[in-house]
Amino acid sequence: MVGAGLSAPNWPGERLLHHLAVADAGLDLEAAGHTVLSEREIRTAEAVDGRVVELLADLGVPGVPIRARRGETLAVPAGAQALHWPDLVLVLPDGRLAAVEVELTPKPAAALRRILRAYL
Repeated sequence: MVGAGLSAPNWPGERLLHHLAVADAGLDLEAAGHTVLSEREIRTAEAVDGRVVELLADLGVPGVPIRARRGETLAVPAGAQALHWPDLVLVLPDGRLAAVEVELTPKPAAALRRILRAYL
């Protein structure tokens, strides 16, 4: 969606537009045969010690840290006390994970770089 010229209105419905765009992207990826986890699925799994490790192991993701603490497996730092979860997580055929972000509004390049670096 980046660079598509779409923008979210500055009113309460802007989150709805983002949720719809994320759902559309997730459905497209699933229709193409990919395994996709939503942010809600990720946050729910991260909320219970060990649950996200079990989930990823069931999906064939190698090298998941067994002792991962809550909120630390798929979230990335977004400031001193904050975490950032991707909009979607795509499980690639070889078991690697790819973070999917759906952006409808322009963000400063530095902010995008910070998020992408954190995903590495």
